[in-house]
Amino acid sequence: FTQTVDASKRIFDLLDHQSKIPSSFNESCSIEPTNFDRSIHFDDGSFSYPTGPE
Repeated sequence: FTQTVDASKRIFDLLDHQSKIPSSFNESCSIEPTNFDRSIHFDDGSFSYPTGPE
């Protein structure tokens, strides 16, 4: 149970963290995507679980 609480606290700390990089350096120069369908395509991606302890 303690590990779950500690992990949850870390997640909330990350979510509450303020980025040091501004979301836009100059709001008047921001570029909006014109042809964006909100999908992501992965080509030749892979995933594997670790084979041993880190």
